[in-house]
Amino acid sequence: MTIICYRDGVLAADRMCSASFDLIHGYHKKICEQDGTAWASSGAIQECMAFDQWVRTGRSDRNKPSLSDDKDTSLVAILIERDGTVKHYNYNLVPFTMEAPYFAIGNGDMVAYGAMFMGASAEEAVRAACAHVLGCGGGIDVLRLSQPAQPHEASPTPASQVI
Repeated sequence: MTIICYRDGVLAADRMCSASFDLIHGYHKKICEQDGTAWASSGAIQECMAFDQWVRTGRSDRNKPSLSDDKDTSLVAILIERDGTVKHYNYNLVPFTMEAPYFAIGNGDMVAYGAMFMGASAEEAVRAACAHVLGCGGGIDVLRLSQPAQPHEASPTPASQVI
């Protein structure tokens, strides 16, 4: 289980590797960087390692790993391009780009999104998820990128504020 957050050029992630909330396997650095591109992933460790290797070798369609679509173990990843574009990946390795002021993936994403909505940095949001979500923890790694994503305004007014 994992929490990974990105905001204002900062990518932050916890270090815990666990299974089903009840077994801690150990700790692992989830943030990777190569040639100005940064990424982090959540899911089964073998899925994350396959994604890491695929990104490091150029993200070619020819060497795409075959990943599981099992909702409990499948890959979810975030990749920040050199130009600041933020891409999301899942098990099919087809990227999609979202424009947002901040991003969170992993089982702690709801707590992290709430924290960032209230102004927390990526690192603070990871810290909040580690404090409140089983399976998140084990320390925090932080990467400050030289080219942050272009800021975007928040999406339309939340339904709870619509009059």
